[in-house]
Amino acid sequence: MSIAAFLIGCAFARSGFGETYLWNGASGGAWTDPANWLPSTGYPGGGDDVVFSNNAAGGTVTLSGEQAARAIYFGSVVSSNVPGFNISGSPLNLGAGGIHQYSRANNETISAPIRLSADSVLAEYSYWPGQKDFNINGGIDNNGHALRLHSEGYRMLVNQAVSGTGSVEVTGDDSVYLRAANTFSGGFSVSGARAVLDGASGSIPAVSSLAITAGGRLEIGETGNALADDGTNTFGRVPNNIPVMLSNCRYVKLVGGNGANTVERMGAVDIRNERNYILVNNGSGADATLVLASLVRNPQSRPLLIVGSDNYNLGGLSRIVVAGGLTNWQTIGGSNSRGTDKAIVPCVFSATQPSYTRGSQAYLTTFVRYDEISGFVPLHPSNDFVNATDTNFPAVAPDGNDNVRLPWLAVHPTNAVYTNFVPASTTINSLVIFDDLPFTGDKELVLAGPPGATLTIKSGMILVAASSDAKRYYAAINVSTLDFAQAEGVIAAGWTHYGWINVNSALAGTNGLTITTHDSDDEGSVYLNADNRNLRGQITIAGGFENYARVVPQHRYALGDGSNDLFLAGAKLVPWVSDHLTVRSLSGSGLVYSQWNASGKRLNIGGNGTGSENNTVKLLDGGTISPGLPDQAGVLTIERFTQVKFLGGTVRLDIFAPCSHDVINLAGSGSDVPTLSINAASLEVNLGYRPAIGDTFAVIKVAGTNAVSGQFAQGSVVMARYGQRKFFLDILYNSSLAGCDGNDIVLRVARYDAGGTVFVAR
Repeated sequence: MSIAAFLIGCAFARSGFGETYLWNGASGGAWTDPANWLPSTGYPGGGDDVVFSNNAAGGTVTLSGEQAARAIYFGSVVSSNVPGFNISGSPLNLGAGGIHQYSRANNETISAPIRLSADSVLAEYSYWPGQKDFNINGGIDNNGHALRLHSEGYRMLVNQAVSGTGSVEVTGDDSVYLRAANTFSGGFSVSGARAVLDGASGSIPAVSSLAITAGGRLEIGETGNALADDGTNTFGRVPNNIPVMLSNCRYVKLVGGNGANTVERMGAVDIRNERNYILVNNGSGADATLVLASLVRNPQSRPLLIVGSDNYNLGGLSRIVVAGGLTNWQTIGGSNSRGTDKAIVPCVFSATQPSYTRGSQAYLTTFVRYDEISGFVPLHPSNDFVNATDTNFPAVAPDGNDNVRLPWLAVHPTNAVYTNFVPASTTINSLVIFDDLPFTGDKELVLAGPPGATLTIKSGMILVAASSDAKRYYAAINVSTLDFAQAEGVIAAGWTHYGWINVNSALAGTNGLTITTHDSDDEGSVYLNADNRNLRGQITIAGGFENYARVVPQHRYALGDGSNDLFLAGAKLVPWVSDHLTVRSLSGSGLVYSQWNASGKRLNIGGNGTGSENNTVKLLDGGTISPGLPDQAGVLTIERFTQVKFLGGTVRLDIFAPCSHDVINLAGSGSDVPTLSINAASLEVNLGYRPAIGDTFAVIKVAGTNAVSGQFAQGSVVMARYGQRKFFLDILYNSSLAGCDGNDIVLRVARYDAGGTVFVAR
């Protein structure tokens, strides 16, 4: 089969609509000349797909009069050696198939204006080697539809404005540059990819909302004084009166430039889930100030915020300021009466270095305080902490407000095991253990105390991290009790090449615990090794934009007495205990993982049962499994456990749209495939939209071929409400609908009741 025939076949198979036309350019460059197409019986229309391949020379393809296509392909996955084309001329009406750029030989360009006739996508797949640009030079009218700009492999350059009332979403893993004053008024979201408001005019001043999720990045670049202050949106790049949601945001970065100080204002910022990073720096020589209308933290998911700037009291003035102050974020600590007793902002870390900022890499270095003028200010390692000067724990004030730092140059000066001894029960405000050695070591620092001693951390904040030279940290906290008092405990393991934190202290406190780590091949983990029954409240494990956070409980009561809720925020829990670890509920998105060499692999959700069944997860009376958040779909994965048993309690699932709903994923392979059995557990479904009869949702996916046994308490039908309507959904056990493989659970909308009138599937 020829490449041309193969491409036509692939494109037609993709579309399932109309005709597929392959450009051969036999008669020049006119789109409307049938002689330029195969087949040559006509030229593309609104229901047709278009393929440009290497069977024709590149050049300009000219549209005259309004033309249309369902989809356009520059090459394909298997044929990316495409000449450079430029589609120009009159407007192109683009259908749902979108435009896809696979060429790795030449840049591809659309100079004609684009108008959407359906929700659609412009996508770039120019992978290495031979990465080439995808240039959009004619402007895009989304015409009230949803436009997705997908960059996967290299850059998409949108050089003219996007207009219309529809939304714009940037996806992928590479960069989309928006270089014009865009006027579209729908929402703007970035997921995974990097969106850059670039050049002299790049801006989105009319958008109705802004969301950066799933490792997305928004860069407000090199702004300077190129855009005038209009009195509403300073320097005009983004609106200052719209909601902004950050959920696993890899970064929002404001860069000063053009030799002039830059001020940008954003609306109310909602830190929704996982780790999130906001960064400002001076770019090419100008200070950058980002002013947030307000800043709130979701109380259910307990996310973390990382800030970075070149403001380290060393001459830089770039800063992040909250216009109304931190009214929603209480600081904890002293009054700065002696410099080392500054109040810090809980659950916020700095990625600022003493001499520079690490760009988009959020290497945790210190805590932050808040100043009404300077905004978030990093605590300086030398000036703002009581630093240990030798292998002894430093003397601190009796008021308990000192922020303490244990630099390894003092407490761990060579590559040997050292013990830093807390002489008696002590209260401090915060603790940083920082490996600042100029070499990479592999020996542990042990923080210990006399029998029965308690180390109380008033702010709840503990950070263990390393410099880029040291790369590693190995720390053990062995004080008898580590007490967070009324604060939310936060244990953060900074980014590391190798390392861990062994928490051998019994944890206590009334406001729960949040842990974040940087998991890389099981390194950078936190191990909970003690009886933590005096720790009450939610336990959150917060991952983020680079990988899972990994926590390993190694005690029956490592997560408390069984009454604590467990929330996974892009996190990995590895039960490693021979008795049943118990939590009251499991929610969020993340992974419960059965590691092959763990001595025990047991988790109870609800109840307080014990037993001899290894490699088992049980849902028991009083327990709840609920992926995601009430307003955000999630995926909870239980992997390599051979048995998952729903023996009581509730499975709670939210459905927001056909492709946006909660999922429980039971994963495994080989001898570690799961078996799901259900007996007496209840299923609760919450609807966030009005579904259509016949809509299907794959909600519990089971790897392998083992059949699901048993049923939920509701049997084969579950009722869910949306507004005043009651919807009845079939519970299909061992289903192959919705892309499933025969042993999954699918929900299918069977009928609904609207004011006494019942509507059913025909």
